[in-house]
Amino acid sequence: MSLLHLKQNTTSLAHTSAKKLLIMNQKGGVGKSTVVAGITSHLLTQGYKVSLIDFDAQKSSHDWASPILKDRVTAYNPSFNSLSMLASKLSVHSDSDFVIIDSPSNFTLDDMTRYAYYVDGIIIPMAPSPVDLHASLPFIKTIIDSNLLTRRNISLSFIVNRCLENDERVDRVHHLLNHFRHFNILGRMSEDDKYQQAFYHKELVDLTVDKELWESAITWSHQLKCQRMQRYQ
Repeated sequence: MSLLHLKQNTTSLAHTSAKKLLIMNQKGGVGKSTVVAGITSHLLTQGYKVSLIDFDAQKSSHDWASPILKDRVTAYNPSFNSLSMLASKLSVHSDSDFVIIDSPSNFTLDDMTRYAYYVDGIIIPMAPSPVDLHASLPFIKTIIDSNLLTRRNISLSFIVNRCLENDERVDRVHHLLNHFRHFNILGRMSEDDKYQQAFYHKELVDLTVDKELWESAITWSHQLKCQRMQRYQ
C-alpha cells in the first residue's frame, strides 16, 4: 500500500467515528498491555476493525499488535505535544470501529489530560495487592476531581487484574471501589499463562480465557456510541 493511499484512508484521532478506549493507570505493572491484548483480541474475532495507539515508551502493546494489526498500530510519545498537535499528528484508519490506546505509567496531570482528551471511555486495570490499591485509589480520585470525565463526557470503568483463584483480596477491591459505585467494574482478569503466551508468540489471546470479562468490556464499550452522538450534537 502506497503512503499516499494510506493517507487518503486515514482520519485524525480527534475526528474518527470509532469508539476510543484508553487503558490507563499511573501505577506500573498492573497489566495495561495485557488488557489491551485481551480486549483487542475479542474485538477482532467478532469482526470489528481495530486500530491501536501505544503511548508507552516500552511499546509492549505495539510490539504485540504489529504482526496482527499491521499498519493499524502506532507508537507515539505525546508528552511534549499540545492537544492540537496530537489531533493533527495522530491518525487512524477511517474504517476503524475501535481505537485502543495504551498509556504509560508515572505521568503528570497534564499528561493525563493529553492521553484522555479525545477518548470516549477509560478502563483502569488494578491489581488486588495492598501496594497497587494504595497507588490506584488516589489516582482514581484524581481523575474524578479533575472534572475531565464530566467535561469530555468520558465513561470510566475498572478491571481487577492478576486475580488468583479464590483470591480473598478481590473482595476488598470491590468493597473499596464501592466508593466509586457509579462507575462500572467490568470483571476480574486471571493470571492465566495464555496471556503471556499471546505476547510471546505475538498472537491473539485465547478466547476461552476470562470470556465473561471480555464480553462485559465489549458490551460496556458499545454503550459509548450513544454518548458520542450526544457529545457532538
